[in-house]
Amino acid sequence: MYTVTRLGTDSAVTEGASLNAEGHVVGGAGGVADPRGTVWSGYSGAAIAHLPEHHTWLSDITDDGDAVGVRKAWSDAQEAILFRNGTMTDLGSIVGGTSWATAVNEQGTLCGWRKAQDGTFSAFLYDYLAGALQQIDPLPGKSNVMALAINDIGYVVGQSEDHAFLRTADGQLIDLGPGIAQGINNLGQIVGASTASGASTDVPTMWDASSGAPVQSQIPLPPGFASGSATSINEAGEVVGSGYKSPSGGDQYAFVFSGGVSADLNTLITGSDVADWTLNSAGRINQAGQIAGTGTYGRPGEAVMCGYCLTPVRSPIRGGLTLGDLAALLIFGGVVNDGGGLVVLGSGAGVHVGPWGPPDWSQLQVAKRDAIAGLALDEMARHLQDPAMRETVRRAALEGVRQRVDALLQSPNAGARAPRRL
Repeated sequence: MYTVTRLGTDSAVTEGASLNAEGHVVGGAGGVADPRGTVWSGYSGAAIAHLPEHHTWLSDITDDGDAVGVRKAWSDAQEAILFRNGTMTDLGSIVGGTSWATAVNEQGTLCGWRKAQDGTFSAFLYDYLAGALQQIDPLPGKSNVMALAINDIGYVVGQSEDHAFLRTADGQLIDLGPGIAQGINNLGQIVGASTASGASTDVPTMWDASSGAPVQSQIPLPPGFASGSATSINEAGEVVGSGYKSPSGGDQYAFVFSGGVSADLNTLITGSDVADWTLNSAGRINQAGQIAGTGTYGRPGEAVMCGYCLTPVRSPIRGGLTLGDLAALLIFGGVVNDGGGLVVLGSGAGVHVGPWGPPDWSQLQVAKRDAIAGLALDEMARHLQDPAMRETVRRAALEGVRQRVDALLQSPNAGARAPRRL
């Protein structure tokens, strides 16, 4: 379940596009007619910053608060922008053409697309810390390409005419087949949409490139949905997107895929004003499971378009555990000296635990214990501020987990236990 925070004031028309690890949401205020790029707090809904110009829009934001987007939005003169340290920089003279910066990673590299005078679309990468610009070529046999997302490793995904593509950090271009790729996490898992053979509607799709060549699979639609597209995936494998309940289209509804199950997000929000909300699109999910998107708020005939931020309601005992919570309970699930204690989990809630006793942490197989501890380390490493350190620790922890899980699969009934605590 999620609490829902409305972005902006009660009378404002707003749209939420993306968010960072701090829960800061970017998008635009004022509607399509007069948008103004804005940063909001996803917890209070209050504006943190506005761009100095109207007809601007913010598409993405880093954990440090660097945001990218566009000025002169939805016009032939629109130009990619970078909003950093309170200053908006026009990138039009750097990237050229009618342009849009669609996404940015924690390493200071943004991606986007530009439209030439002949009407063709090309894609670009721009390292704004080094001032280095790179072009992304279309897939072989194609003339157009648009870059839509980038991860911290430098992998870029998007669409080249009617095919989705992946560009690796070393410049290799991979055709993902008919469809569109709109999101990628740091493990190399890609999400978007594809059209199944013989079908006429899009289905949410994942391409898993975490172990080499991308492997395609379908993300199940929520009950009652006829079609859909995935837009974002976090490193826990949670996916968000939007879809239609009628084969002919109509109204869009936001959805989430988590734990192997897809659900309409409108069925998962709590609060006294739930009946006033319709969540139409979900643009981004962060590592904490917060979701930014756009919906409508108000009674029929009075509803206005507004951005939102969803924050998971975490319960350490009932209603589901986060991976970090589970690891904390397993590792600190009993206290030796005084026979009881309190564990404060990532959700902020304190859980009373009893004394150690079988079955306890010390009774787990060594490989299983190591795997769980590795996952806990990975969860804690998400909070490291230095990107290089964060990536190094996480990769090491996850590689260790992979090795220990392999050991469990080879000897699932092995009786080796961790040494008994004294």
